[in-house]
Amino acid sequence: MKLFVTGDNHFGRKFDKYAVKNQLVESRFKCLEEMVKQAEAEKCEFFVVAGDLFDNTYAIAKKDVKRVVDTLGSFTQQVLVLPGNHDFYSGNEKLWEDFTDVADSYSNIIILNAYEPVELNSTDGQVVFYPAHCDMKHSETNRLEWIKQAEIDSSKFNIGIAHGALEGLACDTEGVYFPMSRNELQGISVDVWLLGHAHIAEPAIPANEEVSGYTIFNAGTHEQLDLHNNTEGNAFIITVEFKNDMKRVIAKRVITGAIRYYDETIEFKPTENMELETTIRDFVKDYPSKSIVRLTLKGSVSSADFEMKESIYDANLSRFMNYKIIDSDLSEKITIEKIENEFSEIGFAAKFLKNLINDPVELQMAYEVVNSLK
Repeated sequence: MKLFVTGDNHFGRKFDKYAVKNQLVESRFKCLEEMVKQAEAEKCEFFVVAGDLFDNTYAIAKKDVKRVVDTLGSFTQQVLVLPGNHDFYSGNEKLWEDFTDVADSYSNIIILNAYEPVELNSTDGQVVFYPAHCDMKHSETNRLEWIKQAEIDSSKFNIGIAHGALEGLACDTEGVYFPMSRNELQGISVDVWLLGHAHIAEPAIPANEEVSGYTIFNAGTHEQLDLHNNTEGNAFIITVEFKNDMKRVIAKRVITGAIRYYDETIEFKPTENMELETTIRDFVKDYPSKSIVRLTLKGSVSSADFEMKESIYDANLSRFMNYKIIDSDLSEKITIEKIENEFSEIGFAAKFLKNLINDPVELQMAYEVVNSLK
């Protein structure tokens, strides 16, 4: 029995701070289409969304809801959609009204919006899904309690699906994102857990390799959402085998994102002769062109490099979809010539700085202090 697992897709996110926002929005739709095709190619019987398919419950354009539903509906097997904390279900959300209006024309889409088991057929036997959807945006308690009380039949495939902050994986310092622990999950006798909320893949197994020994999976977002979210965009293909009264879980992580975000810092140390253009070019040489790049530059570079920095940035970074440079802590390297141009040769400052010329680190610090006293 094989499942394709995704989540935290956040359709409806605007990306307004980027000039290429339309491309970012469109790419997420295209990646969903590719995931459905991959699920078909892998002969998956279930396509599972573990929460936050949408970014909110109140401002998603119906045409976007329709496009998502039509894409999911094109899958020839069963689709199960769990409401997460961003697209929670309490019974009166416009989002789910719009979703249902479109999904009613498909027979294969199930919204997991009730705290009760959902039993479905597979070619390898009966599968029972135990969903723990979010019924509000924030909660200090998860929604696992009803599953803990359920009578679980070990002769069937039993799949838990929940949305919330997994201890040690998702940041939830205030404990308001339906927190859950591994021990809590492992204490419930389902065969596998499919989780959503954190935007990174867990476990971080190698891509495209089948691995066993895990029962808790968080697919993360299918395409990276922003600079702080360091992921390729992932999904899991989970196989549960039932042989000789024993169950075995096999997982494969697949890369599903097309656009990457990079947020990096480069430090130009005064003790090293680092050329601005060569350093930046080598640093980003392996970044794909479909990338959003932010580089923070610190330290000091030659006067020639400092003067030409804007053209150097553009020459080496314009191939990306979007780039931003933060160079407020980048300065011109201090040389004898610079000291003589800026300070009187017979003055204390010039003599003091020249005495430090063989200690670039101290020289840079001293220059900044002296310059601030001008």
